[in-house]
Amino acid sequence: MAASFGRLLTAIALAAFVAGCAPQTSSKIASLDRPIRPDYLQLVSVSDRLVEVDSAGRIVRAAAPKGLCISTDSIQTLGDSVFMVVEGCGDKLAGVVSISVSNQPFSGDFSQLERLLQTRAGRISLGYGGDAGDIELIGLRRQDGALYAMVQDMSEFGPAFAGDEICRVFTELNGRMAVVSILSRRAAPVSADELAAEISALVQALKAANA
Repeated sequence: MAASFGRLLTAIALAAFVAGCAPQTSSKIASLDRPIRPDYLQLVSVSDRLVEVDSAGRIVRAAAPKGLCISTDSIQTLGDSVFMVVEGCGDKLAGVVSISVSNQPFSGDFSQLERLLQTRAGRISLGYGGDAGDIELIGLRRQDGALYAMVQDMSEFGPAFAGDEICRVFTELNGRMAVVSILSRRAAPVSADELAAEISALVQALKAANA
């Protein structure tokens, strides 16, 4: 299980960078004619309100609640996960939001993940990819069947638009791990706790869509 978490955290760190340069052209997605493997990821349906991912035989639904939309042009497969950016359909969000759906099985037991996130490697994976000395773990909390991790990354490795505050939310969706991330905006900084509050409705919508 620790190895699975480690692979997922690597994908999260990559997704944090991709959020800063999400493509505005055609999506890079898995092809239907590729061989099916035990750990495959395949898009089933795509719209700005709902993206369905076949994650190694489990259908995971990324649903956007009212007021939010999924940027279909941002969808990418990143090794062990499918990544997408979530936008405000009207008002601008306080930060840049993304969802990563993993092909790794997850029971919803956060105890081991909590311990891992408090290690040097865990802190690095929560940030922008800099040294652990630049990253402060502000807090971990469990809420509504999810684990919220708030960090401050004071390195220079983040996207140009991004501020220091980051919140990542880990949750189980139909037996698979999913991560919702929100990166603060450098031009309009907010606290990590405010970022967590900003995406709580999205986390609840994801849980409801996969109940």
